[in-house]
Amino acid sequence: MTTINETILALAAEAREATGTMVGIRKSTRSADYYSVGETLSRSYRWVDGERTDQLLDGVSTVEQGYWARVEGDYAGDTVLVVTGQAEYGEDVGELVIKDACVYAVIDTKSGSINVL
Repeated sequence: MTTINETILALAAEAREATGTMVGIRKSTRSADYYSVGETLSRSYRWVDGERTDQLLDGVSTVEQGYWARVEGDYAGDTVLVVTGQAEYGEDVGELVIKDACVYAVIDTKSGSINVL
């Protein structure tokens, strides 16, 4: 039986193969219904010592595929997004900041529902 994290990582690998761009994984407290595959996400805010600042990043903060299993429990929410686009490394270990981040997949970890581009 495949775990939800194995499914997320498989979707991330699929996204990289399909798009030829960088792939990041992002967890959200918003409902999976809030997001649509193919949409471009708004830029993330910079955080310092657990506090959100007014400074916007150049893209969306995500976690690299290789770090996901180590940190996924550190983030709140039942919705996981697999996003693609041009990326640069962020300030945190394993962080990718993806410019013009396109939603490749939306995963509702509670229901197991998956929507893919």
